[in-house]
Amino acid sequence: MDFLEKLDFLMERYGLNKRSLSRKSEIPYTTIDNWYKRGYENLTLPTLRKLALYFNTTLDYWFLDEITDPNYGKSSGSKVEYTEMEHIQKYRSLDDLGRVHVDTVLDWEVDRCVQVKESQAGSRS
Repeated sequence: MDFLEKLDFLMERYGLNKRSLSRKSEIPYTTIDNWYKRGYENLTLPTLRKLALYFNTTLDYWFLDEITDPNYGKSSGSKVEYTEMEHIQKYRSLDDLGRVHVDTVLDWEVDRCVQVKESQAGSRS
């Protein structure tokens, strides 16, 4: 998915045309229009930052054609520790059976922790 396909997708999602995107993102209309007429090879980083800020995406979303999810790379306010990222990388290297095993153990542990918390809360009452 190239830059213009991503832009078209997000403009459609938000019900925008070139003019309304220009007004809301503070990118000149002629700049947006020229992307469609002449290409986007001369796209500048400050302009790309405005798009990312307006659409709440990462810069990677715009730079890398293989990233098609506008929510890619956003943490939703969660801080991910380095060791957690290592776990994610290991999980992604597993086959389907390995993932089922990890998911099962993770579910067991979450249930156990909920029961411990409920038990502790009940003993305080």
